[in-house]
Amino acid sequence: MARTVLSVKVNHVSAAMLDSDSLRTGSRDARTQARHVYARFSRAHINKQKCAAFPPARTLCSFWMGTVQRIWQDCCFSLYPRRNARNECRGKTSMRRLGFACGLMLVFSVLTASQAAADTFNLNDIYCNCLPGGSSAGGTVTLNDAGNDVQFIVDLNDLLNFHYSNAFDLFAFNYAGAFPESSFSITTALPAGWSLSTNPLGNASMAAAGKDFDLFISCASCTGQGGGISGVNVLTFTLHSTAGNLDPINFETVVGDSGTNNNNFAASVTQTSVSGCTGVIGGGSGNGQSTPQASTGGTSCGTTLVPDGGSTLGLFGLGMLGLGYLRRRTGR
Repeated sequence: MARTVLSVKVNHVSAAMLDSDSLRTGSRDARTQARHVYARFSRAHINKQKCAAFPPARTLCSFWMGTVQRIWQDCCFSLYPRRNARNECRGKTSMRRLGFACGLMLVFSVLTASQAAADTFNLNDIYCNCLPGGSSAGGTVTLNDAGNDVQFIVDLNDLLNFHYSNAFDLFAFNYAGAFPESSFSITTALPAGWSLSTNPLGNASMAAAGKDFDLFISCASCTGQGGGISGVNVLTFTLHSTAGNLDPINFETVVGDSGTNNNNFAASVTQTSVSGCTGVIGGGSGNGQSTPQASTGGTSCGTTLVPDGGSTLGLFGLGMLGLGYLRRRTGR
């Protein structure tokens, strides 16, 4: 009987010379080795054919196919019982499985892209002693495209609440679009007494953040309530216009009706645990971040925590890698 000899080179390592008869007449170990070499040869041959169809990107294609194969094999090992995983998963990479892995990666990419669609600005200009000295972490303002409307999420530092004051509005922002401001309304529920206004509560408007803001969230009847502490740390509302569709980019501006402000957004805030630590914070400069300006507060408004430079996260990552290595070792 004619003998067919296969010489296979996989991963730059020459495999042993195996003949087709060993698949039928050899020992169990020989048959297993032959199957593994044949599977590797088939996989390498298929990938070579696929990547050959894209000559300009042959290197990239080879890298991609190998990456997807490794992803599938890792998933496969987690699905089968430990004692059967190697036999079930070794060398098995079909088009269906490649499609499944690619589909998972595509879904992940779409979800990541949708999350990145939001525009977030740091409230990092601290025009008061409302935070510990040296801190510029006042919170964030996030704008989401909500179809025809725009959703605002104002998330203050955990130390802060919106402050009831007869001098400043709770929150102020600008609008650079063509619609009249009288066409705006808020379609979601606000805290009791809070409302949208086109006129500032006080003559000082929003202090150093600017005096020419266009739109305000205020509560004229709330001044003095709760010692000025509103109990609200996160303000979420959706803005609608009867004149047409709103776009977040039209609110990413420092330009008001009659002048230019230092920030896109401003908020009147107070610390909840320390009396007298109140004032205005701002953030955003057009479609970019504003230059941070730290709080003028002394130790009476708390002390600023020194960042650890990522060492805690690094140690956690090393620990996880170590656990993963031990699990792979004990599973063999």
